[in-house]
Amino acid sequence: MSGRKHVIGVDLGGTTIKVGAVPVDGGTVLGMRTLPTDSHVGAKFVVDRIVSMIGDVRRDAAREGGFGEEAIVGVGMGAPGPLDRETGTVIETPNLGWRNFPLRDLIAKGTGLEVELDNDANAATLGEWWRGAGR
Repeated sequence: MSGRKHVIGVDLGGTTIKVGAVPVDGGTVLGMRTLPTDSHVGAKFVVDRIVSMIGDVRRDAAREGGFGEEAIVGVGMGAPGPLDRETGTVIETPNLGWRNFPLRDLIAKGTGLEVELDNDANAATLGEWWRGAGR
């Protein structure tokens, strides 16, 4: 299993953040974590929580899956509200209170991983098409 590449998925919601790792070619979710978003504490808190969760999932998924942490090659993230995928910016999300927030770059800086950001509804649809009921 050590030759397989893995990605970390992040589902940022108004009430919870869910993070887990999965092989790029599909398979079992490893290292799954769920914590409250607690957006009332502030954007920096939420970003720090996501970065910490990614670190925990990276470590635990590698241990559970029997591979090195370097097998984690990136992060795919879904976030609410309209976003600019090119810049990785959340344009506005009323449930988090963010406007023109550079989420992708902050997560990438905090983790050292490449991050792809999309609207959470788009990300869910792609996930269903790729591995779920939409196949």
